[in-house]
Amino acid sequence: MSQLIGVACTSATDCLAVGYSSPNFFNNQSPATLAERWNGSTWRVEHTPNPPGAAASNLNAASCVSGSACRAVGNTSNSRATPLTLAQRWNGHTWSTQPTPSPADGGNLIGVSCPSRSSCLAVGGHANPFTGPALGTLAERWDGSRWRIQPTPNPPGGGWFLLSVSCTSPSACTAVGQQTLTRTLAERWNGRTWQVQATPNPAGGLPVGLASVACPARTVCTAVGFNPNGFPPLTVVERWSGGRWRIQPTPGVVAYDIGLSGVACPAVSACYAVGSYTNNGPSLTLAEQWNQTGASTRAATGRPVAPGALPHACLRARMPGPLPISGRSPAAAWSRFRAGSFPGRAGSPSPATRIWCGAG
Repeated sequence: MSQLIGVACTSATDCLAVGYSSPNFFNNQSPATLAERWNGSTWRVEHTPNPPGAAASNLNAASCVSGSACRAVGNTSNSRATPLTLAQRWNGHTWSTQPTPSPADGGNLIGVSCPSRSSCLAVGGHANPFTGPALGTLAERWDGSRWRIQPTPNPPGGGWFLLSVSCTSPSACTAVGQQTLTRTLAERWNGRTWQVQATPNPAGGLPVGLASVACPARTVCTAVGFNPNGFPPLTVVERWSGGRWRIQPTPGVVAYDIGLSGVACPAVSACYAVGSYTNNGPSLTLAEQWNQTGASTRAATGRPVAPGALPHACLRARMPGPLPISGRSPAAAWSRFRAGSFPGRAGSPSPATRIWCGAG
């Protein structure tokens, strides 16, 4: 069993997807890191190292400055099953593991963003929030020579962790996450310290959280997540603009389990988000589009297109097939279009947790 979780592209002909592989999953073979590269016509598996003696290893996210400069992060574990942070580097020819510090209680790196070759920020949580209690937010920074843990604040109450980060420069990064399915979380890196930003929480019940963030500009970010028990169940989208986070209305879907897990914004006025929902049947893929210009158009290939800043392709892990748009979008609103079906996997990040739309 193999699964791709994160994707990063420098162009329409150069993409990297990462995750894990377990060829003999049912024979209890431990998962190992996995990377596949797109060259414009085919996907090919690349050899990735695994820490010696690791009980299991996987990659959750990737960020590429160029085709020869990528970082991927995730987690591994030792013989005592303690979760440990993991980072790997692609130099255009081979993958290598980079030493990363882990908190005393273990850690998992879930998101990464590299604004330059010598600067990357990775975020996640202490221990492993996907398999046990969330013990606090975690951030690590690559300064061109080594990874270092950065102090990150945690609001009162415990159970906080970060799932995604987006950087427009080494001194401007935004990370989002949650307090174990109960409250949304956003934190901002200003080049010196991390600070918690106030985020609204949708009314209507739990669980709720933010799973992915994209910042097309230093002062504008869009974060997406889930609120499946609201009435009606809704996807969650929040936008940072004008110095504060605001909830944006999103289309309702007849579903009892719905959420957005990845977002990409090729421009301030164009964002695309992916996720899944279900309603007494298999889990179905879901895509929504933000179109601030007031109209959406139908691409000949079936891919989503927005006037003004039109990406020629949107790529995301493990979601094959075109994404047809139906109807027109009202001004400055999110609209929905379906994209096939996709089975989910409990206890881990959604298979469609990353999306790329021709920029960043």
